[in-house]
Amino acid sequence: MTGYRRYALEQVPSAHLARRLREIRMPLEQMRAVLAAPDTPTRDAGIAAYLDRLQRDLTETAAAVATLRTLLSHTERTAAVSHRDLVAQSAVALFAEVEREQIGAWCAQTYPRLMQSLDRLPAVPIGPGGALYGPGWFEDGGGRVTAFVPIQAPTGTVPTRGVPDRVHLTTVPAARLAVALHAGSYAELDLTYGVLGRHVLDRGIGAEGPIREYYLVSTGDTDDEDAIRTEVCWPITGPEQGSTP
Repeated sequence: MTGYRRYALEQVPSAHLARRLREIRMPLEQMRAVLAAPDTPTRDAGIAAYLDRLQRDLTETAAAVATLRTLLSHTERTAAVSHRDLVAQSAVALFAEVEREQIGAWCAQTYPRLMQSLDRLPAVPIGPGGALYGPGWFEDGGGRVTAFVPIQAPTGTVPTRGVPDRVHLTTVPAARLAVALHAGSYAELDLTYGVLGRHVLDRGIGAEGPIREYYLVSTGDTDDEDAIRTEVCWPITGPEQGSTP
C-alpha cells in the first residue's frame, strides 16, 4: 500500500462529513472551522450549534409558507375592529432600540424584569403588559420600543423620562385607538395589522402617535400558540364610538 493510498483512506471520514455539511448548506467558513476542530467534542458542538440554527430557520420558514398559502387562497383575514378611548395610565416601563428580528428575544427578557421590579417599588399591576412602537419601527425594521406594565397610580410625581434598558416609572399617554384582537401566533400578527390598517385608511381617521400592542395571553402564559391573544391598537381621531364592522 502506498503512502498516497494511506493518506486517502485517512481522509475518508472528513470527506464524508464535508459532503453532509454541504448537503445542509453550512457556510464554507463554518465548515472549515468544523473540519479543523482540534477534537471531537469541539467539532460536535459546532455542528450542533448550526443544526439548532437550521431548525429555527426551518420552523420560521414553515410558518411563513403557511401564511403565504393563506394569502394565495384569497382567504381574507377578518377581525372585529372597535374604537376605544384610553386614559393616561401609570406604568413601569423599559425602552430600547430594537431590531425587528430581535423583538421576540428582547420581550422574553424585558417583561420578567418589569414584573420583578414591582416588588421593589412597590407597585401593583392592574392590567396586561403592553408595548409602544415608534412610527418608524415597522417601516424601517427596527427602532424604539417601550415595554410597559400598567400599575396602580403611585403617590407623588410619576417621572416620564427613563434611561434605555433601565426600568422606570412612567405615564402611558391617553389615546383614542382602533383596536383589533389577534388570536394565535405572533408570526401572523401582520395579517391583523393589515385588517386594522385598511379600517383606519378607508375611514381617513389615522392619527399621530405610537402603535400599541397589549398582550392579553402571551407566550409567558401558555405554550399553545393558538391560545395567544394580542390586542393591536392604532391611534385614530374622530368622534365615532363603539364597535364597527
